[in-house]
This record gives sequence, C-alpha cells and structure tokens, in this order.
Amino acid sequence: MRSLRWIARCALRHLAMTLIVLSSVACSSVPATRYHQLSARTPLRISPLVSTELVVEAVRLPESLDRLAFVVRQSANRVQVVDTERWVSPLSDQLTRTWIIDLQASLSEAWVRSRDTPGRSSTRYGLRIEVEQLDMTAQGEVNLGVHWALLDAKERVLRRDRAAVHVQASAPGFDGLAPAVSQAVAQVAREMASTLRHEWLSATPVR
Repeated sequence: MRSLRWIARCALRHLAMTLIVLSSVACSSVPATRYHQLSARTPLRISPLVSTELVVEAVRLPESLDRLAFVVRQSANRVQVVDTERWVSPLSDQLTRTWIIDLQASLSEAWVRSRDTPGRSSTRYGLRIEVEQLDMTAQGEVNLGVHWALLDAKERVLRRDRAAVHVQASAPGFDGLAPAVSQAVAQVAREMASTLRHEWLSATPVR
C-alpha cells in the first residue's frame, strides 16, 4: 500500500510539472499585441489677421475598416484582420486629427479646425471627407482613395472632388504601414489644399 501511494504521489507530481511546462510554452508562444498611430506634418503658423476657417468634419470610413485591428488586403476578394497589430485609437479619429494638421501644414489662408474646436473667424467653410478605399498589404503597399466636399457656412456644397494615392512603405512588414498611411494622408491633404486655395480665389463664401 505504501509503495502504491508513493507511485501515485510521483505520478501526480510529474503530471503537475508537465502542465506547468506546457502552460509556460503556450504563454510564451502567444505574440505580443503592438499598437500603431498616425503622424502628421508640422502645421504652419497662421497670421492672426486671417479671417477664414475650414471646419473639418469627422472622417467617414467603411464599417469594415473602422476598427482597431489592422485590416490587411491579401487579394481582390480576401482580407486578414490582424488582432496583434492594432491602432492605438479608432482609425476614424486618427484620420480626422491627421487630416486637420496636414491641411494646416499646407494652408496659410485659413484656420483649420474640427467641429469640437471653438471658431475664431467670420468666414467659414466646411469640409467632409469620406474614405472610399484604404488598402494595406503585408508587402507595405498602401492605396488611399477619398471623396471630399467643400461646403459654405450654410452647408451648401461648393465643390466635390476625389483623390487617390499609392504609397510604398519604407520599412518592411507591419512596422511600415502606419507611416505609409500617414504619408498617403499628407499627399492627399496637399492636393486638397491646392484645390481649396483655387476655390477660395474664385468663389464668394456665404457668411
């Protein structure tokens, strides 16, 4: 009887050690979650005499993209949701903030702000931005396509336009995707700023 109890204790001890080892291996094999954020260019210093402001509404995203996990395109009909690579905050919020700063980096003719920021100018325009395409690939490619509209102070559409850019990330893998998206937003912002500047020179805004 004593030898049987000794064998049973040894077996239980061996089983416990095995479970501990297997648990340690399983935990160590789970990849760590990494978080990414967009970056923007340095905004221009605006003269206090500027009397025009551009109010940027929250950027609209397709529901399939408005999530924290990276959505990586694998083919024309297939995407992968990568839960271990995540945006540090909702992508729509990051895009809105980045677009505002990038537009201000290209526009000295207007104050650029969000709807939540108090206004300071007498002449106001509105800007609506809708992302139609934001494809990221594991090879570091980013394709960004947007539709945007310029509104007067009474929210009447003055102009509609589209922009599309392609950016190849400078860093391999997932590390290069957030900088590449940031670069794509900056390129579109520069195009928009040029168009807006021309529009303001040829239109009389509603106050």
